[in-house]
Amino acid sequence: GSELVETKKKFEILKKEIKKYEDQRSNLIAKINSVNEAINDTNVLTNVFNNDIKNKIEVIDHNKLKINDENKIDLNEKVKNIFAK
Repeated sequence: GSELVETKKKFEILKKEIKKYEDQRSNLIAKINSVNEAINDTNVLTNVFNNDIKNKIEVIDHNKLKINDENKIDLNEKVKNIFAK
């Protein structure tokens, strides 16, 4: 009984720590995107052989992605389809 309580406490602590790191990651991505937007239209020294000034890296924050309902996969339906064969 007490082992279960201790394990649950450890799980909650780890869950909070993971959430904290995910939030920090989101903040860093937002800051990187802000810097990219700020320097996008400035005269930045670029490679002599490549004179394109484009965003070469697009950082995507997966925590802020919106999921379309039509793209969601219903796992129960998929499992039923597999076993119905």
